[in-house]
Amino acid sequence: MRSLVFLVVGIKAFDNSTCNFEENNERLLLRESSLDPADLGRWVRVRGHWPNLPGSNSSSMPIAISPPVSSRFPLVMEATRNDQSITKFGIEARRVLDRELSKCGTVLFRGLPVKSGEQFSEFVQALGYEPITLAGGGTARSQVAKYVRTASDEPHSHVIEPHQDMAHNPQHPLKLAFFMIQAPPADQPDAGGETILTNIRDLTEQMHRQGIIDEFEQKGGVLYQKTLWDLRQNPETSFSWQQRFFADNISQVEVTLRNLPKTIWHWDYKKNTLHYEHVLPATRPHYQTQESIFFNGIHTNHRDYFDLAPHIDTTLGSPYDTAFGNGSPIPTNLLDQIRGAWWQNSIALSLQPGDIAIVDNYLTGHGRMPWKPHVQRKMLISHLVS
Repeated sequence: MRSLVFLVVGIKAFDNSTCNFEENNERLLLRESSLDPADLGRWVRVRGHWPNLPGSNSSSMPIAISPPVSSRFPLVMEATRNDQSITKFGIEARRVLDRELSKCGTVLFRGLPVKSGEQFSEFVQALGYEPITLAGGGTARSQVAKYVRTASDEPHSHVIEPHQDMAHNPQHPLKLAFFMIQAPPADQPDAGGETILTNIRDLTEQMHRQGIIDEFEQKGGVLYQKTLWDLRQNPETSFSWQQRFFADNISQVEVTLRNLPKTIWHWDYKKNTLHYEHVLPATRPHYQTQESIFFNGIHTNHRDYFDLAPHIDTTLGSPYDTAFGNGSPIPTNLLDQIRGAWWQNSIALSLQPGDIAIVDNYLTGHGRMPWKPHVQRKMLISHLVS
């Protein structure tokens, strides 16, 4: 157990002075929780434990990740009463988010009167952000309610590496709203299904120290190469341009592609297969604070992620791949370093039914651990821009 305790030393606690919600109004619907951060999650084994996790056996990978070590990551806000409308809770939550989200990276709301996808949609709309659905995503999702989809339709046995949503794309959400509608039983610690959160500020610092950001800058950024097949000719694929671009025909896809900056594409018309690519930097300025943030899909868009996923058919080739911006391949040891750093700066949450987490997509990465077949777990998501 000593080795597990040692691992949390590298995870910095958020400074209370920079992320502290002050309660000056007794009539507020939300208050900061006094819950011990350690009670929000549990230890989760990582290294060598998941055969389909890329880099799992690398020495860069931590043996395990811990539950939260700071009351500021995530910041937890609890409802003080339940006799108010969902809209009022959404308005009050927006006040908290405007003040705290860019400091804390994630705000977790607990005890709100939200029980269904439709009610979550009502809450999301009350926040006042602009919901958005973007084409070209890498995760299969199902529509549940207005502006609300399943967070992922990947099988329960699959580890979803921590990442930032659509960081591989020129267009991406700025904020993510998650709603845990069904959660693994709290009295079954081995049930699995933990939610992973990554402190991207700490990750960015580590990428600078290791010279990884400099290396990508010197080699032209990150090249994303993507292939999508025709669902009519390949009905078993989950990577078709019909599914990923919400389109029925090629001309509809090209309308979207023309609006994607820095994107080039071509079609294999014999098979109606789309090949497209773009080069993006490894870091981007935060939309509010303007600080430089490690924001990309270097590891989750690399072909080894898809080659190791048993539920993804790669007989036609990998749907996505990454390289340095100049076209040269990314070495396996560098990918291992990047993946290890993501997990080293992550924590494991055990969310409860009804929990709503609002995540700054630049400042917090997210992922998911597998769970046992008999366990019921369902997470919903809404993509938001300011």
